[in-house]
Amino acid sequence: MLTILLGLGLASCSAPVKVEGFDNESWKTDTNACHLKRTALVDVLLQHKDEFMNKKDEQLMKYIGKPDKSLFFSRGKKTFIYQVDPGSDCENRLLLKNMRSLRFDVNALGRIELVYMIAQ
Repeated sequence: MLTILLGLGLASCSAPVKVEGFDNESWKTDTNACHLKRTALVDVLLQHKDEFMNKKDEQLMKYIGKPDKSLFFSRGKKTFIYQVDPGSDCENRLLLKNMRSLRFDVNALGRIELVYMIAQ
């Protein structure tokens, strides 16, 4: 009986996030995109955004690090924001009209339901 329960528990776990050709360590160390590494890496993530769909938010953070900002909404929903262009916290901030950020919308169960980039 324990073997069956253990097997069912393992089957419900999803595989870890892994994107071919993406340097997640460079992304993690480029907080707020201050070192301009994320600008070169974001296209690979967007091409493989389906890899993140329905994954747990913990899996996302383990793979690409903590978000630069988080927004929290009613009913347990949240959005994780990763700067793609240097933000106001960077010394070498670019004076861009539209600062880009990569966003992950997370549902109340902690699963990613939307991946998109916006310019603000």
